[in-house]
Amino acid sequence: MEEKQIINNLLNIDIKENNKISTLALAIRGARELGNRNIETGALDNYYNIDALNKQIENRTFLSNKFLALTNYLIIIDLIGNIFYRKNETENTNDTFKNALKNFTKLDSKTINSLKNLRNALAHQFSLGNDTEIFVLDYSTSSDKIIASAEEIYHIGKRSVKKNDKNFTTAYYWNICELVESIFSNLLTSNNKNELSILSKYKADNNIKIHHFNSIFFVK
Repeated sequence: MEEKQIINNLLNIDIKENNKISTLALAIRGARELGNRNIETGALDNYYNIDALNKQIENRTFLSNKFLALTNYLIIIDLIGNIFYRKNETENTNDTFKNALKNFTKLDSKTINSLKNLRNALAHQFSLGNDTEIFVLDYSTSSDKIIASAEEIYHIGKRSVKKNDKNFTTAYYWNICELVESIFSNLLTSNNKNELSILSKYKADNNIKIHHFNSIFFVK
């Protein structure tokens, strides 16, 4: 199978009975549902399903679902960076998270590092803090920022002193989710322009090691 067709299959988010689907498609659909978005388009649904919302309030799961949505979106960055890079640009196989953000966004290194710290905190500990940085989620939609850095990073070496408001990095929930949606849209556009490539570690003499690749990134 040619690389172009494999990429088409990876980016196809339609689920049909008895067909293989990529783990990327599964992750995108799941994150969209948790994030109150249209499953097929990723467009934000401004109207909550009242029955579902009441159920979350009753079960005290509203906040955990927000954590899960954000965790999924941040893991999708890793997943994208573990598969793709843009042709004629550098692939970074040592750091898949940074590989995705360097290839498919224009974020600065400081923001990328903070997003990675947030991903580590959520994915490893289901937390908003790790040894490097602590976060507070901002659910407002008025800011154009992804991340607003703390005035004083609350590194583990400084934690003999109680944290205060200056120590929190603000992560803008909706903007981070939208960032990942824009990366996925970027993938679709790049693929249409034939600018997308699969990382060289999955190739032998420019041919995809298909059995190895499929066993990682496709399920039935």
